[in-house]
Amino acid sequence: MSSQLEEALSRTLTAAASVAPEHPPGLLQEVEAGHRKRRRRGYAAIAGVAVFAMVGGVALAFGGLPGVGRGPGVPAAQGAQRPIEEVWPEAYHALSAKLDDGRKHYPELMINDHELLVTTSASLEVADEIWIIDLDDQRARRVAFLPEPHDDQDLYASHFTVGSGHVVWWDSYTENGKPYARIWKAPLSGGEPTLVSRVSGPYGSLDDGLVVADGTVYLSHSRVGGVRQVPLSGGEATAVADTRGYHILQWPWVGKPASGPLKPADESEGGQFTTIRNVETDDVREAVEPDGVRAVACHVTYCVGVKADPESEGKRELGSFRRDGSEYRPLSARLGLEAIPVWDRFLVMHSGKGFGLYDLKTGKSGDFGIEPDGDGGMTLPRTSAPEARLMSWSIDDGKAYAILDLAAIR
Repeated sequence: MSSQLEEALSRTLTAAASVAPEHPPGLLQEVEAGHRKRRRRGYAAIAGVAVFAMVGGVALAFGGLPGVGRGPGVPAAQGAQRPIEEVWPEAYHALSAKLDDGRKHYPELMINDHELLVTTSASLEVADEIWIIDLDDQRARRVAFLPEPHDDQDLYASHFTVGSGHVVWWDSYTENGKPYARIWKAPLSGGEPTLVSRVSGPYGSLDDGLVVADGTVYLSHSRVGGVRQVPLSGGEATAVADTRGYHILQWPWVGKPASGPLKPADESEGGQFTTIRNVETDDVREAVEPDGVRAVACHVTYCVGVKADPESEGKRELGSFRRDGSEYRPLSARLGLEAIPVWDRFLVMHSGKGFGLYDLKTGKSGDFGIEPDGDGGMTLPRTSAPEARLMSWSIDDGKAYAILDLAAIR
């Protein structure tokens, strides 16, 4: 199971505990323990969908990609909504899973409305090159070769993000028993990777947020809390004022409590990111819970909550509402991978045999067309973080990817 899936599953098991059966003792710890030495990559096939019951650089190189049409893809699961490519055709792309030289690539993030950043791998889950694919003409160019891993590598190149004309990522390793994280950059125009900073101590095992804005790299840690900043030009990591206990949600918004998998959303602290603050304007927003509803997790605009059913003792209803407490809507399907709305308005939901995407703003939904295989396994849709605009999943028996740019959905 991939790290990204493990973390998403673990977070959701915690956040949605009030709308799911009781999980076995120690399950969260077991899920968390296995993720550290693996990259975050989400094209994982999980064996047995019953697990869902709880959750839901260098010179530039140019070349073409094998052609893939925009066709209907995989049929929708029985009883599900219309296929995603029919509901949101303006946001959907079908893309070959291989570069023109035959190597498989892995979608990481959308750079803009038509460019996709991808990585290739030298071996299992070890990225070695960064490429950009233009989704309009499906041509690819190499951005950079990734640095060689450390001898005692823990987390390989991961958490790719873009800003200020660069792609930025981190990796981590252990030296003399002490964890270190390295932050790297490479120009999107192409060039050699450069070390931006090396951090140690609690931040030596980075696993939370990483963004670039106005020539500064910002990072946060899921367990420690507090946002750090590093000049993109290089330097030491320093604390961002008044962010103790906060974590990056969607820059410049930070929030608390922690979004990490071992941080319960309990009654005393409220749900995940129910309190958020804009570090540029100092604006603070609290989630206003509708009558009888307890917030489980929020993004900047929308929240997911649970509401007790007065007609059925112990039964709870899953619903969504705007942060200001308005527009409460019951959700008839079960949560998928994440309780925090993705791109501030979407939820991966489970209905019938498959998974779908639900738009909290418009009420529209579409089916991913993903069904269990003959062994009961399932390849799940992937998004790297709640703030990410990209969702991707395998189609055509792994020969291609479906790319959904959430920012293109109006």
